[in-house]
Amino acid sequence: MPNLTLTPDLTDLLPTVAAYHASNQPPEQEVLLAEEIELTRNMVAKRRRDFSHGRQCAREALRLLGEPPTAVLVGHNREPLWPKGITGSISHTGPAAIAAVAHKAELTSLGIDIELAEPLDQDIIKMVQRDDETDWSTASDTKILFSIKESIYKCVYPLLHIFVDFQDMQVIRSDDNVGFTAIAHNSAIDQDLIAKLSGRYRLTNSFVISSAWID
Repeated sequence: MPNLTLTPDLTDLLPTVAAYHASNQPPEQEVLLAEEIELTRNMVAKRRRDFSHGRQCAREALRLLGEPPTAVLVGHNREPLWPKGITGSISHTGPAAIAAVAHKAELTSLGIDIELAEPLDQDIIKMVQRDDETDWSTASDTKILFSIKESIYKCVYPLLHIFVDFQDMQVIRSDDNVGFTAIAHNSAIDQDLIAKLSGRYRLTNSFVISSAWID
């Protein structure tokens, strides 16, 4: 499995008002609260392990934000349900998991994604990349683009409660090659909202990590 090193240099992926916790391997023992255990009863072993790992990261991120430990349940589309006044996101891939949270009084919404730094299959690239996203041309670029669009979806879904397809968003790379903005190409998506969205990304030897947020 890849050796994941996420700290301390993930801090510049998120606004300073956000807190995050990343882990490069699942806990030896599952640490789930009673309500979460009920949600995992019918999960296969790998799904339960990933779920537990993500919730462990979520509780540590909440602690760093100054919030008490609490169950993070699941919404209708498998989105995490955060405590009142909190926005956040959870992601996991391979052996790694990450969670990021912020107070809604400081960030309207927040999304984060982590992926193994492996090339996408050609048929997946066609699903993800728009014809006008010509500045994302290499194999690494298209995997970054995939992760970014996952982060955008996680950020906007709690606000819009609609499915956002890969082709619904045009991602524009910033001049510094570490950030991005987006343009919506779906009339059901509020373009004024997307105009407020910002994000950053990081490519390591093993992973792609991206974040998206709305102030």
